[in-house]
Amino acid sequence: CELARWALSASGVSFFEVRFPCGPHAILTPPWRLLFRGGLSSGGSIPGAGPDVAVPLMRRAMGVPALCTTDGDCVPQSWTILQSCGWALDADLKDELDGEVGDGVRLIVYHFVFQVPGLYRRLQACSWPLLLLFDAWDGFFKNVLGVTLADILGAKDEAKVATAVDRVRACFDEVSRTLERAPFLGAGGGGNRFGGADLAWSSIVGWLVLPPEYTAGTVPMPTLEQMPLAFQHLHDELRGTRAGRHVLKCYAQHRLRSDAAISPR
Repeated sequence: CELARWALSASGVSFFEVRFPCGPHAILTPPWRLLFRGGLSSGGSIPGAGPDVAVPLMRRAMGVPALCTTDGDCVPQSWTILQSCGWALDADLKDELDGEVGDGVRLIVYHFVFQVPGLYRRLQACSWPLLLLFDAWDGFFKNVLGVTLADILGAKDEAKVATAVDRVRACFDEVSRTLERAPFLGAGGGGNRFGGADLAWSSIVGWLVLPPEYTAGTVPMPTLEQMPLAFQHLHDELRGTRAGRHVLKCYAQHRLRSDAAISPR
């Protein structure tokens, strides 16, 4: 969602954000998508699901984020929101960020967030009625089905997390090499100006680098000291790379505070 927020605010598009908590979003999102043209288009921010991948209808209906416009249309996923705002991004890099990198970052973040009591709940950053719904949903899965959200999201699988860390490190190395040749990524291969690849890269890996401007105030992020020690070590390692420092530069110079930071709805 951070990618979509940033693309919209950087393009001067006025919007307000309705934040559905993870879990209940599966039943809250489909009505919105059904009301707007294009809401069930392929993709729907399903990790790794590009435009040529057949995605089951229900998964498309539940995907977030989606941009619903006053014209009655729906821009169905982060990548199409980025494109609709005029940001160019090379297809190969988009597929890598949407697949291995995005999936890896999410798994790493889940793994560490669930180790901090109450943090995953706080990160929902939604209104209190929706937070109550989140609590009921969490309680149902835990007390009735005997599984936790961490189980469902695969956050307890140490081997998969280690593989994800290796993949993310490799991508940081790759981006660092590109930035040795140019000050920005541009559309992906390097450029002289901030572009769609800079925005996409920074927003997707931002959780691991934690620039002060990350989410522009829309989500109550933890301090580094509140995170597990292993996360702190990984954060310091990645932040110290050329690719990590680039994330800090992009956020400091190009991330504008969004109106959506005022209050969740």
